[in-house]
Amino acid sequence: MNKNLFTFILMIVAAGTIYGQNGTLIAFVNGEAEIDKAFVTDTWPSIQKMALEYKLDPKLQNVEEGVPGAIRITPQLVFQNEYGRSFYVSRYTELDRLKIFLRSVRSTAKIAASNNKSNILIRPLGKSRTTLPLKLTKLTGEVPVGLDHEEFVDKAIKSFKSGFKKFQDGSIDFEPADRAYYVDLHPYISNDGKVYISFEVYSQFNCVVPVISYINDPMVGPFEEYDRVFSALGRRVETLIINYSNSVKNGDGFTPITDQPAVSWTELGLNIQSKQSSTASYKIAALEVDWENPQALDELTPLIQFNFQPPLDSYAGEAMALEGFMSWKSGF
Repeated sequence: MNKNLFTFILMIVAAGTIYGQNGTLIAFVNGEAEIDKAFVTDTWPSIQKMALEYKLDPKLQNVEEGVPGAIRITPQLVFQNEYGRSFYVSRYTELDRLKIFLRSVRSTAKIAASNNKSNILIRPLGKSRTTLPLKLTKLTGEVPVGLDHEEFVDKAIKSFKSGFKKFQDGSIDFEPADRAYYVDLHPYISNDGKVYISFEVYSQFNCVVPVISYINDPMVGPFEEYDRVFSALGRRVETLIINYSNSVKNGDGFTPITDQPAVSWTELGLNIQSKQSSTASYKIAALEVDWENPQALDELTPLIQFNFQPPLDSYAGEAMALEGFMSWKSGF
């Protein structure tokens, strides 16, 4: 056999048979809620335009008409086509991320993955759930000689959690409609025996830029009463997070589903159409020595895409270029 080429089965498929040209982008909203009203007025027109550019059917669905069980908050964006149904898990105000989401889920639905969290603060509100993972950094400054650090961490975290009234300790199987804020606590002991606790809160959608920062405005109290100081800080952080999550403009805010009637996707006319049968054809071809990089089927469909499992499923991307080589043994 010629070393410079070998035969193989080449599958030629029309672009439209792999990547459905159609799909539906659904925005579930509560027409009575201020956050949702702002979304419909300020953000939905741009999302609607983007959907049409992607040859999708944009649909605004009011939950007062009924809501599937998987929808726990509004606004909630959901994409569906013959390949499945995918929840958009990010800020609805970040259109660049929405664009990446649409480019990736047109060809394959996001796969649900188990993400169990235990010993974590949880706030149930209606059918929604918000969690608060905590991180306590190492105690710095004038640390007393002989201090049991593990005992300090355990007591500090318990005291901090005790300050919460609407969040309670528990376990959760984190799902796409759940939300999380990450709380970082930074304790420091001054030379006059006071403990200073600065803190930052991060949205699950951005682990770099905090949504709440009190680095320069810490909670202060005598170190010998640090349990009381941490408890007071818990009350303060809870109030700040609740106020932030009620914000109309930030993209993290939401309205919980409460007593709206439960209906199926089919009852809303949102059942998934069965996947079209492939019109693939086959032929024998020869693979030449000189290769060319494959190209995306169209400008809206990435050649190679990737995303992450929860809790990082708001992050995704695509490869913009590809290179490689193939070698085989002599005599092949």
